[in-house]
Parts: sequence; structure tokens; C-alpha cells
Amino acid sequence: MLMKWFPFIVVIVLCSLWPGELEAAAAVDLKQSEQKYDLHSSLELLQDKEGIWSVEEVSSEAFSASFTKNKGSIPSFGYTSSVYWIRFQLENNTTVDDWVLEIAYPPHDSIELYEMVNNRPLKASETGDLKDFYNRDKNHRHFTFNLNPPENEPLTYYLRFESEGSMQVPLTLWSEEAFAKKSQIEYLILGLYYGICIVMILYNLFLFFSLRLHSYLWYVLFILALTFTHLTLNGAAYQFLWPESPWWNNRAIVFFMAASNAMAFLFTKSFLNTPVYTPKLNQMFKLFVPFQFFIMALLMISYNAALNLVMLCTIVLVFIVLTAAGFIWRKGYSPARYFFFGWIIFLVGVFLSSVADAGFIPITFFTKYASQIGSAFEVILFSLALADKFNVLRMEKEKAERHAKESQELAVEQLKKTNRLKDEFLANTSHELRTPLNGIIGIAESLRDGAAGQVNISLKNNLNIIIQSGKRLSHLVNDLLDFSKLKHKAIELQWKPVRLKEATDVVFSLLEPLMKGKPITFNYNITTDLPLVKADENRVQQILHNIIGNAVKFTETGSITVTAEKEKDSVLITVQDTGIGIKGEDLNIIFNEFEQGSDENVRRKRGTGLGLSITKKLIELHGGTISVMSEPKKGTTVRFSLPLYDGAVNNAAFPLAYYENYKEEAEVMDDSRHLLTKKRNKGSILIADDEPINLQVLQNHLRMEGYDVTAVTNGEQVLQKAKTHVFDLIIIDVMMPVLSGYKVSELLRKNYSLTELPILIVTARNELEDIVTAFRFGANDYLSKPCYKEELLARVQTLLTMQKAMKDTLTQKEALNQANNELKLLNHELEERVKERTKKLELKTEELLRMEKSRRHLLSNISHDLGTPMTSLQGYIKAMIDEVISVDNKYYLEMVYEKVLFIDRLIRDLYDLSRLEARQVSFHWEYINASTFINQFLPSFESDVRSENLSFVTQNLFTATKDGEAIYADLDRLKQVMTNLIYNAVKYTSDKGTIVIEVNDSSMPSRHFRDHGKGKEETAFTLEEPIEDQRHSRCLVIGVHDTGRGIDPESLPFIFDRFFREDSSRPSSDGNIGLGLNICKEIVEYHGGTIWAESKKQKGSTFYFTLPLYPLIKERS
Repeated sequence: MLMKWFPFIVVIVLCSLWPGELEAAAAVDLKQSEQKYDLHSSLELLQDKEGIWSVEEVSSEAFSASFTKNKGSIPSFGYTSSVYWIRFQLENNTTVDDWVLEIAYPPHDSIELYEMVNNRPLKASETGDLKDFYNRDKNHRHFTFNLNPPENEPLTYYLRFESEGSMQVPLTLWSEEAFAKKSQIEYLILGLYYGICIVMILYNLFLFFSLRLHSYLWYVLFILALTFTHLTLNGAAYQFLWPESPWWNNRAIVFFMAASNAMAFLFTKSFLNTPVYTPKLNQMFKLFVPFQFFIMALLMISYNAALNLVMLCTIVLVFIVLTAAGFIWRKGYSPARYFFFGWIIFLVGVFLSSVADAGFIPITFFTKYASQIGSAFEVILFSLALADKFNVLRMEKEKAERHAKESQELAVEQLKKTNRLKDEFLANTSHELRTPLNGIIGIAESLRDGAAGQVNISLKNNLNIIIQSGKRLSHLVNDLLDFSKLKHKAIELQWKPVRLKEATDVVFSLLEPLMKGKPITFNYNITTDLPLVKADENRVQQILHNIIGNAVKFTETGSITVTAEKEKDSVLITVQDTGIGIKGEDLNIIFNEFEQGSDENVRRKRGTGLGLSITKKLIELHGGTISVMSEPKKGTTVRFSLPLYDGAVNNAAFPLAYYENYKEEAEVMDDSRHLLTKKRNKGSILIADDEPINLQVLQNHLRMEGYDVTAVTNGEQVLQKAKTHVFDLIIIDVMMPVLSGYKVSELLRKNYSLTELPILIVTARNELEDIVTAFRFGANDYLSKPCYKEELLARVQTLLTMQKAMKDTLTQKEALNQANNELKLLNHELEERVKERTKKLELKTEELLRMEKSRRHLLSNISHDLGTPMTSLQGYIKAMIDEVISVDNKYYLEMVYEKVLFIDRLIRDLYDLSRLEARQVSFHWEYINASTFINQFLPSFESDVRSENLSFVTQNLFTATKDGEAIYADLDRLKQVMTNLIYNAVKYTSDKGTIVIEVNDSSMPSRHFRDHGKGKEETAFTLEEPIEDQRHSRCLVIGVHDTGRGIDPESLPFIFDRFFREDSSRPSSDGNIGLGLNICKEIVEYHGGTIWAESKKQKGSTFYFTLPLYPLIKERS
């Protein structure tokens, strides 16, 4: 709707700006009472299209009739290459001799002034933006000429104008005094405008570094380019930035206009997300931005061509951006509405300025500064748009987090369901395994005992191996069943009185075969008069078997001791060994299901990781507790308790329950050499495994095929045998005592290549990582347990054949190893990247929330503190423009100056505070003698206090040490702290009051380190309690006391906060912006000290801060 009526609005505005005709040109009569003359109605104009006429020709009688009288408005001829001559007359009827002719349009290339003296034109002066700035009559951004018309005598002047840009001739004649006053006001307004631009640049740059949103960066660059465009247009850039570069000044306006266009497109693309919402317009953006840089390059060759292109691009820019913003707004993207209206206002401003420059409408104050006014409103609306975009992003993030949380809860429920199904499957599978196991064990025992006839020794030995392996598998199945029942609380205990001594004897007898070959002694001190315990006897034996069995498994030498003693209403049983011990980080997880610890020596031992978990739950089911203490390489102590039996019992011996578990190991008779074999001398093989049953199975299979087999039980024996014997193949287990299979392979590969001595790794783990590890350490092949006889023999035959084959097959295997290694590294790298990205996302989320809160607070305070002086400045300036008050009223000019100083102080304080908080401030550190600091530095503030009609007192309670002490500080920063504190004290202390500076040290008893009372009239608040740093025995305490009105107890805790003022409901009239004390806090903390405040209402306030003291050594002093 707005775009529909836009042409009509523009027509109405243009009509209202078009002036009527004025009277014919006449001599300007200079009067004593007038200080300013607009010469527009007194000008006569002449166009020189070829630019070839001289001043002599133009001033001759032949050309006099060619001059045309100017109408009342400012002469404006648009973009033209013609030269224009202007003629006007002055008649000075005053006593004032010095006048200033101002041409308030800085882009003119060349301006020449001629005076008619004795009917002859004489060149009085020459200026222009192609001339050095320092050659001008006055140091001013506009072109000026000093005129001295004679008294009571008319004088004719000629001006010659030449420019490649727009031709505008705003001529004004001023007295020297009026021109100075007018210039001062103009510079004040321009300074205020550019000050606001700088604040917006710094603020949005801070938001960019805080939020990392690229829209803020392009917005900052857009404001920067737009600011330089206006600086160049109004001549301030040539005056202050590059006064010695006329060539660059002539082209700077086009350069910065092109830069503004480019940054505007980049900002629009980022803010509106055009690649997503308007992909077709986004393609135009991709072409338009490089074209602006082409214009910048063309500017160095042809000014006119670059100027025409940049003006065309500016018009195209506005309409393309408006189209994109309107389209995206209609799609529901709410931040686009601010963006749309911001460009509408900017379009009106640029359009009015452009048509005025082109000469289609008259030059007025509004049309002259329309682009700057429009850009100011545009910057404000763009800031609102960015804030709205941030809110949209925040809401989208919260929505995504809600979806993620819901997905996570759904996944947790699914995992719980899967876990229940897993437990049920585990219980059912374990239960179904018991039937075939019982059949295997039963039939094997019957055959061993002669149910099918007498068996020889070798067959009996093999049947024993089958029986023992079946019992081990049965034990594992029982553990799985117990684990499932305990998890579902389905175990029922058969309570009865149990004698611990007899239960321990049974467990020792069952574990005795495991002791074979180990220098271990059993010690147990359980007396027969030990009270009975109330327990399930089978479960007690299971508990003892698991704990003592672990002690046997992980103890290679030394002793295992079991003791029991009565303790209140329970019996405490202790099992102590001298084994390998447990790492400290594993003590917290050893009772977890399927947990075997992180020690490689522990993981080599066979086991499921369920024993201790089941043991702990069984003990707790009995009402007891269990604890573990261990030290690596020294041993482990396990303590658990069982409740006493409190019923009447017969002292006779209780029959022991049948313990269903098996003897863990039996001595395997090595009679496999008597087995019948098919062939002889097929090769010599060395096998290694710490499991006797596995060794027996391997020997049986290999010897029956005719291989010569040598068996060992650990890795060290493998290395010894390899040194003294020649083998064709080594078959080795991974998990072995002393040295693992991986380590043995690695050591063997230092002396034997893959073809010289093949290695077959046998492992119960068949994961890809384990297979790759086996190859990496030098294995030729691997075999997973349990293995079939046919597979074992096939692999052995293949490896032995490979030993005699060509070596090119080894190259292929090495390539396979390398590929597997790369796959492992890629997998690990992917996992690390996922973790890193997840962590970064969490940190960014927290940082965004924190920065958003800080941004709101900062924006609110800056807006409040800028609002009051800005409103005052607006009122004063408006009153001057409306001539309510005189422009030379010194009182109001001083008021304006004070408000500008307030804004300047706010900006400097914000800058100092941001650098202090970001730890980017440079400090000039030096060691300063404490006594020198007290006697010379602190008294330097006396004159500031006494100048305010206040008394100044110094109390030095500092006690110097024998060797002297120093502070490590930056004196300039400490002076800033003291100045702020004394300034506050003076501000709130009435005449004839007293300011006291007290110096103390932390080692002396002082009222400043007491426990502050919390009475009704006195409130003490410590920002951070002055606790002495352990690195410094003493610190210097400096206090600034005043006898002023004091601080409210409710305000005291917030006195060091940013923008805090004791009565924030009233605007500050004393220049207090609430940052001084916060800056003091930051500087003191930089020095390693603390700062706090005390106050008593209507009696005064005290601010303390501390500085660490250092011993004054010779080198330092």
C-alpha cells in the first residue's frame, strides 16, 4: 500500500519545496544592522558551455547583456560540464571593512574570484577541491573568500565555477563575527552527528565480537562507509583527514558511495538470508557487489563515468533491497519490517538530495541534508532490525532445544525398553544352556569312569578336559543367571546357621589346583568358637569363592590371608593378598557389571566382570557390607560382614552343603605325544597359552596332523625358546602373564621378518580393533576363540606354505595392514570431531545467553545516559534555530558544551571499561618503594581538595619493615583510582568538610578488618573480604574518608556496579554516569588488590583498597 502512494507523496513534497519567482537582481546594500546576506536574489548568471571565455571577455560590455538574473532560490544546474560565471555588486554603507563570502558546497573543483578595479577585472583569489586545503583564505570546510568592499561605493565581483560533479552555488555574505559564531554551531552539530555514528559503530562492533553474527560486521562496515561519504560531502574529511591530497579528495565521494553500496548489499544478504528466501535476487547481489569494486577501479581512470555509474547503482540498490525486504516480510520474517521502513526513509532522503544535486528542485536546508537525516533514521531502524533478528534466532534456538529434549527423552525410553528385552533374553538363554551342558558333563564323566569300557590315559585326560571346560561354562551360566535374578530381585535366600571355618575349608580345597606352580601360601585364622552367621550356605561359599578366587588369580607370589572376628552384631571377614593390586581410579568401578578395570595385566586374566558385582549384591542381600582397599604392586584387602545368627543351635557340626561349583583348574597330563599321527615332520610349531586346557587341545590337533609341537605358558618363555630353537610357526595367545601376545610379536619382529617366522595370534576378542592391533604388532594371521579344528589346521597349513612362497604376497599383506591402520585413525578422528563439535555447541549456547543478558543491560543503561544530554542538546539547538534564544548566548553554549563533555566522558569510560574487562589494557608496571609512594604520591591530591573549600588530612599508620617494602603498580592507573575516589568524596561533602586519606597495613590490628556490625545507622559492605594472599605476608591499605551525607544501606552492595547511581530515578545533573567506581574496581583487581566501601548515613563514607607489598630486595630497589 505504501509503495502504491509513494509517487504521489514525492510529487507533493517536490511541489512544496519549489519556490516562486523573486525580483530582478540588484546591488546588495550592506547595512550596519545586518550581519548576514543571502546573495541568491542579487546574482546574475552566465553559462560558458565550452569553458573558453576569459574574465576580460565576460566583464566586457559585449557580454553584459548575456547575463541572466537569478531567481530567488539557490542556483543549481545539476551534473554538467559547463563553466558558469556569476556577477554581483556590493555597496558597503557600513563601517565594517572585513566580510566573508561563503560558498557552502564543498565538491566544486575550481572557483575563481575577480574584482572590478578601475573597470578592469583583477583576480582576487582562487580555491576548489583540486587545490591544496592550506591555500584557502580560511581554515573552513566550505569555500570562503575575504572581501573588503570600499565604503559608500559599489563594487562588482565575478565568480568562475568549474566542476565535474553537481553544480550548486549557495552564496552567503557574512560579517567576520557572525561567520565565526555560525561555524561554531555547525561544527558542534556535525560533531554530535558523527559522535553518534562512532558510538553506533563501536556498539555494534562489540555485539559482533560478542555474538559472532556476521550481520553486525556488515552493518558496522556499512555505517563506516556511509559516515565517510557524508564526511567527504560536507568537506570535513578534506579539512581534517587528507588536507594535502586534493586528487584523492576529488574522487573520495564516489569511492565511498560505491563502498556504501557494496556494504549495503552484503548487509542485506546476511540480514535477510537472501540465499534461502530470495535465491534469484541473491544472484543479482553476487553480481552487484563486485561491480562496486569495478567502479572504484574505474574512478582512477574516469571520474565522470564512475560518478554516473555509482548514482545509477544507488538507485538500483534501493529498489532491489526494498523489493527483497518487502517480499521476505510478506513471507513472515518479522525483522524485515524495520529493514523495509529504514530503506524507505533512506530512499526519500537520497532521492531528495539526488534531485537537488541534479538541479531539478531548489537547494534548501532540508534538501541539502536530506540524505544525512534519512541515514540517521535508517541507522536507528537497522539497529532495531538487528535486535529483532537476534530475538528470532533466540526463539528458534529455544524451539530446537525443546525438540532435542523431547527426542532425548524418547531415546531414553527406548533404551530402557531395549535393556529390559536384553535382560529377559540373557536370562532365557542362560537357562536354556544348562540342559545341554548337564548332558555334556554327565556323558563325559560316565565315559571317563568306564561306562563304555576301559579307557587309556590319554583318552581319560581328554575327557577330564571336556568335563572341566563344561563346568567352567556352567559356572559362567550360573553367574549370568544370578546376575539376572539379582537385577530383578528374584533370588530367595535359604536362611540357616553357617560355620564360616568349614565353608572356608571347602573353598580352599576347591581352589587348591590353581595354586600349582605358584609360590603362594594360604593363611587363615578362623577359630572353631567363632559365632555362627545367619546366611544361605551355598551363597556364602559362592561369596568366598569369588573373593578368594580373585586373590589367587591376581597373586603370583606371596600369601593369601583370611581372618574373621566378631564385631557387635555381625562377623567381619577379611581377605588379604600380596598380588598386583588395583589402581585408584578403578576402585570405584570394580563392583560394576562387566567391569574388569583399566590395567592390562588385569584384563589378560579370564573372566566376565560379573563376579564382584554378584558378590556385592549377595552380601547386601544378607544385610552386610563390603569394602576394598588396595595399593598397586603391594596387594589388596577385601572386608565384608555377615549378620550373627541369634537363634538357639546345637554345637554339633553342621553337614556341609554340596557346593555345585567346580575346581577351577586340574592338572592336565601331557600324554599327547603318544597320540597316533597321520604324518611326521610336517613342521616345528611353538604354541603358548596360560590356559592348560587350550594348550592340550592345540597339542592334540597339531600332533595328530604330524607337526612337532613345543608348548609354553607365558610370553617370556616364547622369547627364550625362539632364541635357542628353530620354529616354522608360532601360535600365541594374546592374554598371557609376564608378556602379552602383542608384545611378544613386537619383540620377535625385531629379529624375524614376516616370511622368516610366521605368527598366528589366537584371541577370544574378534573386534576389528583387536584384529588390526594383531597385524600392527607383527602377526601374520589371527584366529578367534573358540575355533574349529579344520579352521585351525587350514590356517596353520596356509601359514607354513606362505613361508615358502614368493615374498610378493607379503607386500599385499602390508598394504592391508596400512589400510586397516588408516581406517582406525579415521574412526578415532571422527569420534573426536563429534565430541569437539558437541562441546563447542554447548559453550556457544551458554555464551549467547550470557551475552544477551549483558547486551540488554548495557543497551538499557547507554540509552538512558545518552537520552538526557541528547534531549537537552536537541532543545538548545532547536531553540537557537527558532531564534528563541540567541546563538551567541554564552550561557546556553556552555550548557551545550557541558552536555557534549558528558557524552564524551561516557564514551571514554565505556571504552576504558570494555578494555579493562577484556584484559586488553596496557599497564606500565614498576616497583615503587612503599614509603616513597605514601609520602610523595598521596599528598599530591591535597590541592584538589583544598580548591573545593575542604580540609585535607593525611593519617599515616603504616609501619615499615626493617628491610623495606615495595608495591608493584602502574602510577597512572592508581592516580585514576585516587582521582575518582576523591572526586566522589568532594562531590558529596559540603563546604568546610574534611577529606582524610588514611594509610595502614594489614598486619596491624585495625578497625577496618573487624567483623563489621550491622546496626540500624551503620552498614558495612565488603565487595570481597580482605583476606591476605598466601603469596604476600602484608598488603598496603589506603582509605579515603569524607564527612559527607553518606550512602543508603540499600545502595551500598551495588556501589561498584556499572551505571549505578544512588538515586537512578532522577537524571544525573552532576556528570555522574555510574562507571567511575566500576573502573576503580577493575584497576585495583588488576593490581591483585581488593576494594570495598563503608558508610554511616549523614556522617560520611569511606572507600578502601589494598595493594600487595613485596620485600624490597637490592636488585629490585
